[in-house]
Amino acid sequence: MTTYPPTSCSTVFETTTRLGVAVMEGLEDTQAKVLELNAKVATIRVLEALGAGDAEYVGFLVVTTEFRIMPRDTLHINFRLENNIH
Repeated sequence: MTTYPPTSCSTVFETTTRLGVAVMEGLEDTQAKVLELNAKVATIRVLEALGAGDAEYVGFLVVTTEFRIMPRDTLHINFRLENNIH
């Protein structure tokens, strides 16, 4: 006698709909986290690794409020100042 695991979706349409909703919720969550981090004040200290030329840097990010970085998260840091007038 062969038994099969129960499926939570009965049709291909239902499976596709659930997958689409899950993807959209994931993208909305990521966008909300980006907007939340952009609204916070942060300081970054960058140190050059000795003997590595300009190829190796170490950065220390200090966020003044609660912030959690999860595995596989990526931070994009922009060093350009918006109000830099010369």
